[in-house]
Amino acid sequence: MILRQNNATILPNSYHIQQINHEIKMDHTKEFKKLLNFHIDAQRGMFISKIVRFKDKAGVAVFSHSESDPSWNIFYVNDLTAALAQEKEIVTQFAVRGRHPVWYQPNDAPPLPSNWTPFGSDCWMVRCGAPELPATTPPFTLRQVDHSNPSDVAAFNSLYIDVFWDGHPDPGAATPINSEPSAAGNFTARHWLGDAPQGPVALISFLTRGDTAAIYNVGTPLATRGRGLGSAIMNYGMAAEARLGIKKFFLITERDLPLEPFYRRLDFKTLTLGRYYRRDKA
Repeated sequence: MILRQNNATILPNSYHIQQINHEIKMDHTKEFKKLLNFHIDAQRGMFISKIVRFKDKAGVAVFSHSESDPSWNIFYVNDLTAALAQEKEIVTQFAVRGRHPVWYQPNDAPPLPSNWTPFGSDCWMVRCGAPELPATTPPFTLRQVDHSNPSDVAAFNSLYIDVFWDGHPDPGAATPINSEPSAAGNFTARHWLGDAPQGPVALISFLTRGDTAAIYNVGTPLATRGRGLGSAIMNYGMAAEARLGIKKFFLITERDLPLEPFYRRLDFKTLTLGRYYRRDKA
């Protein structure tokens, strides 16, 4: 790295490099917290049923009535010292909902004590702007789901169940268009299908506020994978959203699935790696 000042070249010393690295880390931390709040607000009323914020900015816990997966029943650590001081209350909030405590924080945050064991990770990824679409004919017809049309809603939710549950969801499992984000969050939910002659073959959801969109529910049925449909629904979906004013996209990869390389090929950049933790039994 070379700095230029008044047309002179300055080779940065170790202090300058440390300052630059610190500023980059602070920017990433700030952006992560911003997107985390966006994610929580967007999913409130959908997969997130309850939000509990702890004093002294220790962190925030979210819970789902319909989903038992840790991704929807989790404590996001903000200040580790404050969180550890309130661990008993955090445990109680999980216990009254029949959930086991799971803590989460970015990989570059201060480490949890040694009696906490990581058991999973995901990636927060961001890209700005829409992709350039190829001149070739798309492999499907992109169609926005009409929330007021029961057959449209049924088609999207049915494909969601096939893609993410292999057609056999857990009892009480939530589907994306049975609920909407909290009106207080000023979000717009748009769901898209890729229609082929045999029926829908790909789906994607965008929860938007302002010029930012969070991407969820990207998938294709097992029988159609490996044909480029996942990349296509991403690219054509983002292009459609860009025409509606979206300038920034972000997503969270599914826990422990090696999807980061796939999204990197679509020009997403990794903002941070998040880790899930459980406390070792005494």
